[in-house]
Amino acid sequence: MNGHPPAYYSREMVAITEYIAWLSRGAPTGVGFPDQEPIAVNPLKPPDVTRGQAVYAARCISCHGVDGNGESMTFPPLWGPQSFNDKAGMSRMDRIAPFVKAAMPQNAPGTLSDQEAADVAAYVLSQPRPHFDKDRQIEFPGANAGYF
Repeated sequence: MNGHPPAYYSREMVAITEYIAWLSRGAPTGVGFPDQEPIAVNPLKPPDVTRGQAVYAARCISCHGVDGNGESMTFPPLWGPQSFNDKAGMSRMDRIAPFVKAAMPQNAPGTLSDQEAADVAAYVLSQPRPHFDKDRQIEFPGANAGYF
């Protein structure tokens, strides 16, 4: 979401492409899958950064850290220079709150209330993150994977 693509013919790019092809095998084209819609998050009050900070301190710090830097990709950074940028899908409340509700915390997914999920999402989104530069050229290095 703010990184650098692997070389076009690298083992990583070939592996990603093959994995996507494998996931798609036998799937109908042009239609979705059952239960594909995001989870609805309907907090009783508007999302609040201060309440979200308290939820983060109680439920998220153990994996994502006090500074939101996480721990490699096991627990990815939620803010700061290595996090997703300000135009990524996760930078939108309607995307991050349902994800948080369904998948967090990792050791007890689905245990946050709608209000807690919305509040912690508001807190995370209030933190600094990279700005998306729509004019940035993305270059795919032409490194050969070495096995073709």
